[in-house]
Amino acid sequence: AMQLGVARGAFTTEAGLGMSSIACAAARTDNPVRIALVNMIGALFVVVTCTVTGLVIAVTGVLGAHDIEGNVLGGAAMAI
Repeated sequence: AMQLGVARGAFTTEAGLGMSSIACAAARTDNPVRIALVNMIGALFVVVTCTVTGLVIAVTGVLGAHDIEGNVLGGAAMAI
């Protein structure tokens, strides 16, 4: 589960893929360090958001819940 979560997080934020660094390199700024920090913090926001979502699903008892038809909820349905 941890490996799958980290892999999804990396592809969500493009961490290590190089696409966001190209966009940051094209930014016009007086301080390039500020752009780099904003780029790094983006991945942290994804980690915090996914962690809080997982904790809320676990604490509220939605994990393993069923819909009206009796099917077990999955993925987006649990988060909603």
